[in-house]
Amino acid sequence: MLEGSPVGGMSDEEEEIVEELREAGAEVRFSDEPFVNHAKYAVIDGESVIIMTENWGNSGIPHEKTFGNRGWGIILRSKELAEYFKDVFDADFRRGKAELNEGAKENREVYGKTEKGGEVEGKGMPELLLASSDAEYVLVGDIEPFYACENITVEPILAPDNAYKEILSMLEGARERIYVEMFSAEKIWFNNEMMNPFFDALISAARRGCEVKVLLDAKEYNLDGNNDNDEVVAWLNGIARAENLNLRAEIADLDALRLLKIHNKGAIIDGQKVLISSLNWKSCSLHNREAGVIIESEPVARYYEQVFTYDWNLTVKGGGEILRPSGKTMSEEWGKIFYIALTFVITVVIFLLIKRYRG
Repeated sequence: MLEGSPVGGMSDEEEEIVEELREAGAEVRFSDEPFVNHAKYAVIDGESVIIMTENWGNSGIPHEKTFGNRGWGIILRSKELAEYFKDVFDADFRRGKAELNEGAKENREVYGKTEKGGEVEGKGMPELLLASSDAEYVLVGDIEPFYACENITVEPILAPDNAYKEILSMLEGARERIYVEMFSAEKIWFNNEMMNPFFDALISAARRGCEVKVLLDAKEYNLDGNNDNDEVVAWLNGIARAENLNLRAEIADLDALRLLKIHNKGAIIDGQKVLISSLNWKSCSLHNREAGVIIESEPVARYYEQVFTYDWNLTVKGGGEILRPSGKTMSEEWGKIFYIALTFVITVVIFLLIKRYRG
């Protein structure tokens, strides 16, 4: 199931992929009314579900690990969860059409061209992804692929169905900290009718004592308008300064991170829950077909906190630090070790001085 009216039209590459799939025996349909298909998930053998923030493209799932977007994903092995998402897929698939919607190929991005229209080397790979070695993305320290062999609680998230209610409930339930990493967001929803309720929930969380950090993408199309990422950051930081809240928002430093963009749509709550979804925090997203999960698992949350902290610190400090299993960064752990050692040395010196004085 592919989006029937993709932004920029369907590229030659995607059209070729569709034909290859059909030639191999796959049935391919394009989404139609009542919503845009923005979901990024797959159900495998009725036993596993892949949930991602990323499209299956060169920058979303790059063949080479030295370039691309920051995105999150997870594979969940559960027959019950797989059956749930298969039912969703089947319902959407039945509404799909065999051919693209009218006009979907007009004004499309031509495969093998840059955004500026210039030719690039390689198999149509965007120019930004062919950076020299000194601009390559550096893998996130010692954070290896993570496997959790335990029972965890998973709440499926779908738009336009339950996403608004469940994400808002998750944020309102936070008691200690909330970390958000997001591709695209708005300060004001529904043509000036209301402030973004998700960010309102973050402000409320900070007012009740939570630590709140928000990291948003820095691509020019997320900063050029008057109701996008930079307005969100200015708004949140202004409230934080005025009320002395433990709340901070930042635009990601893509140069320091060496990423094409922050394409994530994730959040971590209290080191216990993780949101992984395709849903940007914009009012129009609530009307799309979006898919995600809220996972309740301390080990899983700890994993994503490590990645978030790396991205956050590279943006804020220019040098990423990784959370250790204790929940501290490496510098914090070494600092603790230093002070323990210093205390021990001082204690020994005092003991020797007292012993010498008494002698």
